[in-house]
Amino acid sequence: MHGLHGVLHGEGTVQTEQGQVRVAIQHGTVSQVSGSNVTVQSSDGFTRTWSVGSDTKVVSMRTGLQSGQIGMGSAVFVAGTVQGTGSSATYSATYILMHTMHGGGMKGSPEPSGPAPAS
Repeated sequence: MHGLHGVLHGEGTVQTEQGQVRVAIQHGTVSQVSGSNVTVQSSDGFTRTWSVGSDTKVVSMRTGLQSGQIGMGSAVFVAGTVQGTGSSATYSATYILMHTMHGGGMKGSPEPSGPAPAS
């Protein structure tokens, strides 16, 4: 994803063996998690809601996660497909790369602990 450094959000069309597919990407912070939807806000204020399915790949620090571990305040890169047009368009996340955990971070993650007590 190095070639996408600095891109906040965008859409395009890619050619696949099955035909053309509309795709979208977004860098931002998770601002809402509701059911199987994740809303991401980019640093320019742009927001988009992505559906997250069982086939969505969620990765943090090269480790696969469950989609339920995405928490509010997580910095993410999302890539997926677009169906429909205009205000009726839907965005389905194919990949979610979690960069860092801010605020709520990952759901169910242990609280950071200090150094072990000296014996």
